[in-house]
Amino acid sequence: MLENFIKVTDMPQEVIEKYKDQVPAELLQIWQEDDLGTILNGGIASLPEGLRSFGK
Repeated sequence: MLENFIKVTDMPQEVIEKYKDQVPAELLQIWQEDDLGTILNGGIASLPEGLRSFGK
């Protein structure tokens, strides 16, 4: 789905279930298809759990 996406790790199914009604459908699709990772040299991340700060 994403160009230049760098996968960091697999997305746990329990996290998808926890957030599926709280995140945009596009992010849910990324989690399901691409797992967890970054694009734009880490400028945008698809990481959940506290929605980690960018640029750190």
